[in-house]
Amino acid sequence: MVQSKIRYLVDLLEFRNGISSIRVNTEHSSPVSETDKYVRRWFVGLVTLRPLRMNDLKSPIDTFKTRTVGQARRVGFYTGDMKLEAVYADRQQVKDMKREDSHL
Repeated sequence: MVQSKIRYLVDLLEFRNGISSIRVNTEHSSPVSETDKYVRRWFVGLVTLRPLRMNDLKSPIDTFKTRTVGQARRVGFYTGDMKLEAVYADRQQVKDMKREDSHL
């Protein structure tokens, strides 16, 4: 289900001005805390024609989050311990996140 929603997010982003290509990368991650059982992160890399601001991506990200959580709840897939975050980060911030994961 998550993969189809990631494809949906990519479709939403492809129609934004200033984005020339999109690449998706997924990886398992160390649990953020001792109570977390499983963490999977999806990184959606964008090649842009001009600098983007968070406001340029807010609408498609919010739509993605709303639809993904809503559908997961409707089919009984979403549980109380699940968490969906979709945030904008530049390349250096992503590198820092991955480095922090490797130290956990």
